Amino acid sequence: MPKPVMPARSFALALSLPLWTAIFGAVGCSSPAGNELFAKNGISTGASANAAGSASAAAGTDSTSSQSQTGSGGSGAVGGTATGGGGASATGGTGGSEQLPGGGVGGSGGQSQSAPPVIESCDMLDGAVTNADNGHCYRVNDEELTYAAARDACQAQGGHLLTITSAEENDFARNLHDGEHWLGASDGRLDTEKGVGEYTWVDDEEWAYSDWRGGQPNAVETDCPGHSGGGGCYEHCAYQAEEGDWVDRSCGHTIVSICEWEPQLP
Repeated sequence: MPKPVMPARSFALALSLPLWTAIFGAVGCSSPAGNELFAKNGISTGASANAAGSASAAAGTDSTSSQSQTGSGGSGAVGGTATGGGGASATGGTGGSEQLPGGGVGGSGGQSQSAPPVIESCDMLDGAVTNADNGHCYRVNDEELTYAAARDACQAQGGHLLTITSAEENDFARNLHDGEHWLGASDGRLDTEKGVGEYTWVDDEEWAYSDWRGGQPNAVETDCPGHSGGGGCYEHCAYQAEEGDWVDRSCGHTIVSICEWEPQLP
């Protein structure tokens, strides 16, 4: 299918992001392994790990918070603990963990108890682009993550993985990043389950629009991520392809993603 023409306003915004970042030293988009995701104007971001507990905290190693420390072989998390508790903690490494007063016990992976920030305006997000049609904020995360890790990274920052509800929004997302990126859509089945289930959005929006490529979704058998030869996994998560249409893929594969926010009035 031919690529849609980028609106002049969107094109200018997209081009201006790298230059804006270089001039003002904006925090770059990063995965849970980065220092902070989308932080601006004093917002303290929460920590998140993917569903398997393999991603490190979103606030991550070398956090500047006075409430985090680096334990042996681990990394500090902002305002929470890896496995529970409400106080400051340090993540333990091999052979043990370190516990601070009022906090829980550190461990590998897990999820912070910090509440995600409330986004009242797209101006609160470094490098975010505003969609003039719906007022939503969007930001590309260039780190290649699994579906679960990408979903959790967006949720930890008060947003959600990209959802598309119109042809106009589909074109906007395609112009924002013209390569493959996750959609916040899956059919709820495990990688090892056959067949196509019912696709839903991560934010429970009504499934009223889709742009599936011909023959998609088909949940074909594919090699399980991390293994080769022998298949055993099936495609149950959706991504937007370079051409702008949608294709399904094993949720354990790693690609770029886009986070989306609907600003909430104070």
